[in-house]
Parts: sequence; C-alpha cells; structure tokens
Amino acid sequence: SVDDATLSFEQRGILPAVWWARDNYWGPALALAYRRLAVLQSNGSALAVLLLAAVLLGLIRSVLRSRSRQAAPRLTMAAVTSLRKTLHRQTLRLGPSDLLDSEHNRVLALFTTEIDNAREGGRQWISTVLRAPLEVALLLAFAISLHWLVALQCLFPLAACWYLVHREQKRFQAARQLAEARNEAELRTLAESFRKTRLVRGHGMENWEHEQFGKHLDRYTADVLGIDRKERLSRWMTRALTVVAGGIILFLISSPVLVRPHDFSFACAITLLTVFACLHWPMQALWELPAVRRKASRAAERIYRYLDRIPEVGQAVGAKFLQPLSKSIQFETVSYSLPDKRKLLDGVDLKLAAGETVAIVSLDPLEAQAMAYLLPRFIEPHSGRVLFDGEDTTWVTLESLRAETMFVGETDPFFTGTVFENITCGNTKYSVQEVTEASKETHAHNFIAKLPNGYETVLGEHGEQLDAGQGFR
Repeated sequence: SVDDATLSFEQRGILPAVWWARDNYWGPALALAYRRLAVLQSNGSALAVLLLAAVLLGLIRSVLRSRSRQAAPRLTMAAVTSLRKTLHRQTLRLGPSDLLDSEHNRVLALFTTEIDNAREGGRQWISTVLRAPLEVALLLAFAISLHWLVALQCLFPLAACWYLVHREQKRFQAARQLAEARNEAELRTLAESFRKTRLVRGHGMENWEHEQFGKHLDRYTADVLGIDRKERLSRWMTRALTVVAGGIILFLISSPVLVRPHDFSFACAITLLTVFACLHWPMQALWELPAVRRKASRAAERIYRYLDRIPEVGQAVGAKFLQPLSKSIQFETVSYSLPDKRKLLDGVDLKLAAGETVAIVSLDPLEAQAMAYLLPRFIEPHSGRVLFDGEDTTWVTLESLRAETMFVGETDPFFTGTVFENITCGNTKYSVQEVTEASKETHAHNFIAKLPNGYETVLGEHGEQLDAGQGFR
C-alpha cells in the first residue's frame, strides 16, 4: 500500500548513500556505521545526525582556523619584537655619528613601516602555509572520492581558467602601473606651467604657452581614457573566460547526471560544484603567497642591510682607561669631511687648557658641531688626533672618555619621563637636593618650579614641552 511504501521510504535512512558508495574506499565504513547505529536507519534521525556532524565539523574547523590565526601573530610578533630591539641597539651605535641627522627618518621608517611589512608578510605566509595546502588537498580528495573521472575532467578547464584569469590580471596590473607612472610625469609637466607665469607674461608668450599646455593636457586625457579602456577590456576577457569555463564544468557535471543517474546523482553534482567553489579561497591565498613573500623579503632586506652597517667609531682592542682631565685638550692637525666630500675641518690645530671656558664660533654651524662631536668620539677624525692630557682618544675606552665629556645640544629631544628623570638620566644615586642644586646652577630651577608638577612634571612627546632655551638649561 501507499502507507507501507511511505513507511519503507522513511525507514531507509542513509541506505541509498551506503549503496551508492559501495565501491568507494569509504563504502565499507559507511555500511558498518549504518548497521551498528540505529539512528542512521531512518530519515529523520539520520538527517539530525548528519546536521549535527556538519555543525561539529564546522566548529572544529573554526577552532583550528582560529588557533592558526592566533599562532601566526604570536610567532611573528616574537620575531618582530626581537628585531626592533636589535634595531634600537644598532641605532644607538650608529646614531651619534650622524652629524647631519639625516638617518632619523630612514630609521623611523625601518622601525615602523618596514618591520610592520615584514611582520604582516610573515603572518600571512605562516597562516597560508599552515592552512591553505591542507584545505586544497582535502577538497580535492573529497571531489575525487565523489567521482574521480568527473572530478578530473572538471579540474582541467577549472585550472586553465584560473591560470588565464590571473595571468591577465597580472598583465593588466603591470601595464596599469607603467601607464600611471607615465601619466604622473605628464601631470608634473602640466604643473610646471603654473610656475612660469612671470616668464610667460613678461615675454608675451601667453598663446604659445596655452597651446603647449593644451597639447600636454590632451595627451594626459588620452592616456587616462586609454587605461579605462584597457581595464574594461581586461574585465570582459576575464568574465568571458569564467563563463566559458563555467559552461564546460556544468556540461561535464550535468551529462553523467542525465545519462547515468544511478552512478552520479544530482546531489553528488551539487556537492561537487560546492567543492569547486570552496577551492577558490585557499587557491587565491596560495596564488598571492609569492607576492606576500617578496614584499616581506624586501622589507627584511632593507632592515638587515642597516643592521649590517659597521659604526664609524668603535673601541680599540686593548684600549686603556682615561684618567680625569687635568692639563689640556688638544686638536692636532685634525681634518674631517662629510660623506659628500665637503670638508668641514682642515688641519685644525688647537689647544684648550683645563679650567678654561672656550667658545668656538663658525659661519657654518656644522664646523663647530664637528669639533664638539670629536671630543666624545661620536665621529672620528679622518686625519690628525684629539688628545686628552696627551692621550690619543682613539686608544682609550669609550666609557672613560665619555665620563669626561658631555655633549648638550640645544635641539636634543627629551626622554619620555619626569623632569627629575631627565636631569638624572635615570641614575638613582642622585638625591632631590643634588638635582635642585644643579638646576639652580644652570638657572633652570625657576621655570621648573612653575611647571604643573614641578620636578615630577612629565616631559616628552606626550607630556609638557619646553622651549629651546629651557631645554638647553
């Protein structure tokens, strides 16, 4: 009867799937599960079990993906933190020799932008390598297990479409970058016209200049429109390739459904299409991986090139301790030139007796600054010597030399900390009374006392700012 047929249908559970998968490698396991588990022998309970299994698998995948996403930032952040510390140490070694302060922006870019590029590239690389190949392998294995012949037939046009579409996109991006660089040069040429107004008006060249401006503007407009046309053409080509590949795949999947429905069902066809659609995301991540790696490698190369630089000044092997200054400081035929070969000091001979106060004045501030930098050996003379009580500073320890020499610059920044910490340089052996007395000697106590919290006022980028005179004192 109809009721018996309906009941029989309802009680079959996953039996059709067991019969369909009988020749697959996972068919015996499915048949065993059907025989042992009663919940798989009726449609309602089997559907509930399958839905629950799908939810659990989805949760497991989400947890694993979340774990991999958490692991990648931790690994890269540990490397980046170590790299930033190394970069800071290298800056402390190289920075004092930067007489022109020209390296500050470069080091700042390395510390922020380049290290962030390396970190992001490392994070993407680790996350992609841990996840994408496994996802691709599992999806391909599942597709082949559904029907190996149909899956392989569909993979060929799918791979060809993928390759051709991405190759066309890459070709267009390269052409676009080249055209944009040419357009930028043309735009600079147009902008130069606005700087020639006096020359044009003074010589009565308005018509000629306007004609030239119009020619350049027309060329620029044509180039911009040309980029738009190429972009539309590239977009239509990729769409056409996608449609053709999609049509081929639909034909290859629908044919066995119509011809051999007992061997390849409609549900199997829908599942196979879903698998191919899910392949897009891990394949896209793997495709972008070389570009991510190149960007991170370039950033790392710039960072390590800076880290490999040798400081201009280093402590000599066997350097001896310098005794406190008691007689004189002497410059003996000292010469120094900038990296661009501009000579600042040329055979300077000068003797400064201990206990004197000396002002060195020059038309070029860099000349006096170079002489000041030579005393603590921030820079090294290219010829000649600097002597402390007859001792060549090249052969004494940097610690003992800099204990005798202090450079105070008018525009030097503050440490981020209190006034007290800036005066003591973080040295805890100084008392409040000693700091106050030192401030009075340099005529700084009066304005420090007027600050919101006195000696506990925080200075630096996120604190109080002092003017140049106050900072110098």
